[in-house]
Amino acid sequence: MATIDHARITLSVLMLVLPLAASCSSAPTHGRASDPYPLKRCPVSGRTLGENAVVREIDGREVRFCCEDCPDRFESAKAELFAKIDAELTAAQLPDYPTDECIVTGAPMTLDRKDVSINIIYRNRLVRVCCEDCRAQFESAPEHYLSMLDEARRAASAVE
Repeated sequence: MATIDHARITLSVLMLVLPLAASCSSAPTHGRASDPYPLKRCPVSGRTLGENAVVREIDGREVRFCCEDCPDRFESAKAELFAKIDAELTAAQLPDYPTDECIVTGAPMTLDRKDVSINIIYRNRLVRVCCEDCRAQFESAPEHYLSMLDEARRAASAVE
């Protein structure tokens, strides 16, 4: 319980401090590359990806394929295949997600012990928010919130 309280305090402080730090920084906050494609199978064929996987950036995200034919097949069913990828990424990243609070507001993402969060996959990373307004806020400044998420991950790792 103390670990969760410590993580909440850390996240709350970060939510107050990081906007100030970001406004003072001269480093660009846009253009962050996609996180690597962490899945082991081609999203089109389902085949296991080998060392010679074909890597493409599609809509700002790295996607890996088993062969040169699959990227074109992916494009023809992109929405459906990204939904499949997103479900797999969410399942893979959720157990290690560093906070149970909205990354935008710090609000709990449970109501009567039921998870009410909205899961977003942004450049192959899971981001969780509490509502559609927070989704829009995240999408307006994703690099800011990804930095907060990175810091929450570091804080959670330090406590463990």
